[in-house]
Amino acid sequence: MSSVFAALFLQMHRWHSLEVVSNTLKPLCTALQLLSGHTLTQSGSGAPCLEFIKLKRSNDYYNAHSQQFAPPMELDNIPFAALIGGSDQDVREQDQDIPAQVPAPFFPLPKLCYVDLFGVPLNWTGFLHVLGADHRIQSLELSHHNARLKPMFDQFSAILTACPLLQRLVIRASGPILHQPFHHDAAISLPMLEELHLGYIDTSSLDVLLSCLDATNLVALSIKDVIAVDPRPPGRDAGRLLSYCASGFSEHPSAVSRTSMPFPKIQRLSLHRVHATVTAFSIFIPAFSRLHHLSLLRTPNALAALLLDTDTTMPCPALTSILVSPIMQPEVLKLKQRKSICLVLPGDVEQASPSIPAETAYGGCYHDINIWDGWTG
Repeated sequence: MSSVFAALFLQMHRWHSLEVVSNTLKPLCTALQLLSGHTLTQSGSGAPCLEFIKLKRSNDYYNAHSQQFAPPMELDNIPFAALIGGSDQDVREQDQDIPAQVPAPFFPLPKLCYVDLFGVPLNWTGFLHVLGADHRIQSLELSHHNARLKPMFDQFSAILTACPLLQRLVIRASGPILHQPFHHDAAISLPMLEELHLGYIDTSSLDVLLSCLDATNLVALSIKDVIAVDPRPPGRDAGRLLSYCASGFSEHPSAVSRTSMPFPKIQRLSLHRVHATVTAFSIFIPAFSRLHHLSLLRTPNALAALLLDTDTTMPCPALTSILVSPIMQPEVLKLKQRKSICLVLPGDVEQASPSIPAETAYGGCYHDINIWDGWTG
């Protein structure tokens, strides 16, 4: 792998995207070590055209049992330091208080907009040096980091704060460590954030996580249980999370309660394998008065909550389309009685991309309606 990267590094200035995918962790760690090695012959950003970085461990068994696996590397180097660049003079003149492996000054990647880190260990403090201040990151995905690999809350907060233009955030079985005491004076301001995809293994601190985000312009919310197991183990009921989204109030001592719901502008809502009581869903869904599109995948109690009322109107006045899977014929008939609703009943959409609209994901068979039926997180 070293020889491969050595050849590729010669063309680094031409890179627009960098994607490394492996079904085991060791090759990814090796790639990350090579990418984190500082190249002293460069000056300025080594990859000035780079827009997209993706590192992914694609082994489903590892993802489902990630607590059992530790990274075969030390997380001391600055990640992607080889992409940042710096001259020999920069290194010789750097402050003595800065660790020797840190190139100085830093030249953050000027065009980097999309970062996707899936099951890959990272030096989170070092990652901040890659971002710099007021970075132009628009999409950030953090997926499948176990408790040993997650960032501390102050690191997580600093990363998001460094991305004021962030429009899309995916936190899938990852995010900050919240079971240890942490301090935050104010919520993390994300004024440009439009999409939030939340995938969980344990729901115990999700309301705390959301209470730390100030994203009042959010228009699309996806919530998904990433582990499909039956019977469901304890800690998977999402009732408290739904309650917080609907009201802004949480009983968790670390959560910051609000006087109103945190995401008042939601237009697209996707729930995938989300388990809670019918009562919890009957409070949660109607809270989104601007909701246009609703996707319910393997979330039966949510559908039951919609059908509680014998009235032919829907609890969300702006709702125009619903995707439900699976669904029984009696429920189809009840939904068809609802006014101004386009009912969509596709097959298995679990593998569809969260950002692909229905007409693309299903070959145009639903071209006459505007619904994000593949948007499942």
